[in-house]
Amino acid sequence: MERLGSSFSRILLRADVYLVSVAPPRPAVQYDRPFWVYINGVPALLGSTVQRFNQTVIVDVTHLYNIIVGRNLNVTVALRNWAIPALGLTGAFVVDLKLLLYPGPKPEGLPDDVIPVFAYSSRTSWPGMSNVWLDRANPVAWEVVTVPRGVSRALLILYTEGFSYDEFWYYNIPPDRFIIISSDGVPVVVAQPQPWIHTGGLSPLLWRPVPNIKTLAFEPLVIDVTGLLPLLVGTRNLTITVGRLQNYWTIIGALALYKSPEATGYRLLSYRPLAPLTLEGERVIGVTAEGARIFNYTIEASRSLSAISLITTTAGSFIASTYMKVHMKATQLYDEVGVWSNLTFKLAWEYKTVIDRGAPVGAFKSFSFTQEWVRDVKYGFLVFPEGDISKATVENPVPANFSMQVYIDTEKLTVKAPLMLTGIDRSYEGSLKASSELAGRLMFISPTAAIITAITKAMGETVREEWAEESQYSLAFKVKLPLIEFYRRIHGYNEWPRWAYKGGRP
Repeated sequence: MERLGSSFSRILLRADVYLVSVAPPRPAVQYDRPFWVYINGVPALLGSTVQRFNQTVIVDVTHLYNIIVGRNLNVTVALRNWAIPALGLTGAFVVDLKLLLYPGPKPEGLPDDVIPVFAYSSRTSWPGMSNVWLDRANPVAWEVVTVPRGVSRALLILYTEGFSYDEFWYYNIPPDRFIIISSDGVPVVVAQPQPWIHTGGLSPLLWRPVPNIKTLAFEPLVIDVTGLLPLLVGTRNLTITVGRLQNYWTIIGALALYKSPEATGYRLLSYRPLAPLTLEGERVIGVTAEGARIFNYTIEASRSLSAISLITTTAGSFIASTYMKVHMKATQLYDEVGVWSNLTFKLAWEYKTVIDRGAPVGAFKSFSFTQEWVRDVKYGFLVFPEGDISKATVENPVPANFSMQVYIDTEKLTVKAPLMLTGIDRSYEGSLKASSELAGRLMFISPTAAIITAITKAMGETVREEWAEESQYSLAFKVKLPLIEFYRRIHGYNEWPRWAYKGGRP
C-alpha cells in the first residue's frame, strides 16, 4: 500500500465482510471465524465474523498514526475458514478494508512507535506478525525482544482469545485463566482474558441480528508498563503463558513506545510480585427431579505485582510506579450428568501507573486503566449422539440430536481508560440480556466442533445497550473538553418456525 501524506486528527479502520457461495446456486452458509487485521505486523483489528451474515465493523487506529502516515504499509488479513460443501459449509468471505482519514492537526500524546511482540516467538504461526498459539503440550511461548533505549513510557496492547475447549473456558472448572508475561524470568505483566461470546457461541442463533458485546472487535487490555521499564529495555527473553489452559489460546500484542522526553537511564527501586491466592470448593446442595445431584462450585483467585522505577531523561528524572491486579470470582451450579448449569462470573482487572515528575514535564502525572466484566448465565445443553463423538473427524463425522436453552440474565462490560494511547479519556459501558431456545441435528467433525445440519426449533432474543464518552484535556484552558458521547439500544428477535413457539420463559 502506498504512503499516506498530509495530517489527520483521527484514523479509523473499516472492514466490510461479505459472505459468498462457493457452490452456487446453493446459498452461502458459514459459521463464526476468527477475523484479524494487521498493519505492518501490528494488530489493528481482532474479532469474529458474523455467523451466516455480512458485517461491517469500525475500529479506531489513531494510535498507529506514526506507523501509518508517511510509511509504506503492509496490511494483512487473517481469516481462517473452511469451505466444505459436502458438510453444508458453502460460504467464503470477501473482505473490503478502508482507512477513514479525518483532516486536522495530528493528535497529541501519540506513541512514537508501535512494535509487535511475539512476532517471531517459539509459537508464532506467521513470522513477522504478533500471533502466539498455546496449548496443553506447549503452554509457554518465548521470544528474544529488543526494546530500544531512549523510551520513557511504554504501553502493552494485549488481545487474547480461546479456542476449542477453551473457547468456553469460563465454563471449564476451574475457570481462572491468568496470563503471565515475564522478562528474563521475572513477571512483568499479570492479566486475564475476557469471555468473548462469538456469534456461534452458546447458542448459534442467539446473536441474530444483534451480536454480543465487543464480539466483532475485541476490547484489548492496554497496560502502562512504564514502572517496569528497567526490566524491559534492552534485549530480553520474553515468555508468556496462560494458567490452567485446557487446549488452544492465541495471544496477540504490541508495545506502544514513547521517546519524548528521551530517557538516558533506568533504575529499579522496588519490585514486589504477590503470591497467587486461590480459594475453591465444591459441595452437593440438592437433587434434580430425575434424581441427579446438584453441585455448587465456587472459586476466587487473584494475583498482582508492583514496581517502582527511577527514569532519567533529557528533561530531568521522574519516578514511575506500576501496580497490576487480576481477580476472578465464579459460582457455578450444575448437575452430575452435565445437562444443566448456572454461572455467575465476575472478572476484575486493573492496573495503575503513576508518573511523578515533581515539576511535571507535560500535562499529566497519572495513567490508569480499569476493566470489569460481570456475567450471569443459565445454560442447558442435551446431546444424543449416534456414535462415538471422541472419534469424530471431518472425514468421519458423527451425527447427533440436540436441544439447548440459554438465558443471559446479566452481562456487563465496563472500561475506563484515561489518557491512554491517544491522550484521550474514554469510558465505555455495555450491557446485555438475552434468551434462546434451539433444537435440531448436529454433525460432529471433531470432539469439540459440530455443524448444525437441521433445525426443528429456534428462538433468540437479544437486548444490547452501549454508552461511550470521550474527552480530552486542554492545556490552554486546563479543563477537560468533551469530544464524543454515544448511546445506543438495540432489540433483536428471531424465531422459527413461528407457530411452534409458545412464548414466555420457563
